[in-house]
Amino acid sequence: MLENKLKILFRLDPEDWHGHATETLWAEHVEGSNWTRFTVLNSPFFVTELSFLDVVCAAPRVEDHIFDFTSVAERCGHSTYMLLVDDERALARSDWMRLEKMGCFYESMHMDLSIGRKLLLSVDVPDFVDIAEAHAIIADGEAKGRWLYQVGDTTFTAGMLPIS
Repeated sequence: MLENKLKILFRLDPEDWHGHATETLWAEHVEGSNWTRFTVLNSPFFVTELSFLDVVCAAPRVEDHIFDFTSVAERCGHSTYMLLVDDERALARSDWMRLEKMGCFYESMHMDLSIGRKLLLSVDVPDFVDIAEAHAIIADGEAKGRWLYQVGDTTFTAGMLPIS
């Protein structure tokens, strides 16, 4: 799927929890954009305020097929959550299956952090998923100690929760 695709380089604060100065995401050129607009093809692990399938503006670098991010041009309606999980076994025993049945998916990587080795998930919540329900499941999973989470980018707003 990523054959003949390019990468967009995002600058990050290396003092943030992850310690990375950059992240690159796969993208494809938006036809007719004169090589200035690109559709993001994966969910970010560290970049915030961006989700899978968002369209970004970027400028070419010296390296072939790498562009520097400049701005978000269009939001696609997806949301991104980053989850830190102890391991795959803990994830299998969690509420993840509910999210998966709703249509959510993730990319993963292992990270060594001050709190130990963790599995980091970049969770994509597609635009057809009830974001309030997905957010509630993710927040509840953290409350139950199943994972830690960070909102990367979301269409969720607090006013979406039903009044009890």
